[in-house]
Amino acid sequence: MKMLVEQYKEQGYDKIYVDVLADNNTRYFYEYLGAKFVKNIKIGRKILDESTYVWESVNDVLEKL
Repeated sequence: MKMLVEQYKEQGYDKIYVDVLADNNTRYFYEYLGAKFVKNIKIGRKILDESTYVWESVNDVLEKL
């Protein structure tokens, strides 16, 4: 995760986000790293709840990693 966020920083990104299925427990990891819940969306014919989490600053993520 740290290498990925460092690459985003090197490429000039500041704000990043991740989409995760709502019942996937990895969302707690993203929350721990400071990601803020933004919204739930529905996908396809089979209803899958997907949540979007956003970090306003890659520097904030790197501080936690």
